[in-house]
Amino acid sequence: MVSIDKRLTSLEQDMELRVGEIENSLDEAYKTIADQENSIKILQGHIQDLEKRQEKNKIEQELRSKENKLLFHGIPQTETKEVQEHIEHLVRSFITNALRFPPAEMEKMQFSNVHRLSKRVSSVESRNNDRAKLAPPIVVKFSQMKDKNSILRLSPSARKFNAAITRHLPLAFHQQREALLEKAKRLYKAKKKLRWTIADSEYCLLADDEQVFAD
Repeated sequence: MVSIDKRLTSLEQDMELRVGEIENSLDEAYKTIADQENSIKILQGHIQDLEKRQEKNKIEQELRSKENKLLFHGIPQTETKEVQEHIEHLVRSFITNALRFPPAEMEKMQFSNVHRLSKRVSSVESRNNDRAKLAPPIVVKFSQMKDKNSILRLSPSARKFNAAITRHLPLAFHQQREALLEKAKRLYKAKKKLRWTIADSEYCLLADDEQVFAD
């Protein structure tokens, strides 16, 4: 009996030792997994930061490439196929006739490039309930920044002719503006002072000088 008891005791001690070793191995495995998961989270954070920097650089490059450009909305499109010279004539006529820009100054102003964006069809309800096609905007690249700024300052006058002059912004900014548009309409009805601005490569809406975020 004594021998059996000793053997059982020895087996129990051996099992306890083995269980302890297994538990220690599991603890080490759990620690290794936790370290790896933490490393993965850090790596994911680095990847997200890199993607954000790349997107920011892309937007900044696009902003620089469009720095001297304006969009002219609401200038009718002719039935015949438009060539660059004709489109430029339409823009210059609009600036001098509608915006009352001095013709002599207009003659001195140089455009690096003028073209109408690819055809887009948008429906509006006219008085006879027919669906009307809106002419795509015209992109004008000015040779000099001062000329671009001079015309941009006249943009409020374009509204009298159901037209508009806007900066040529990156696609990402249009998406950001679209996300804020409904909120902007509500804030405008609430008599808030609204202002669109660019901050840190983002298109931002300010209401009474406080930034507004999308829902």
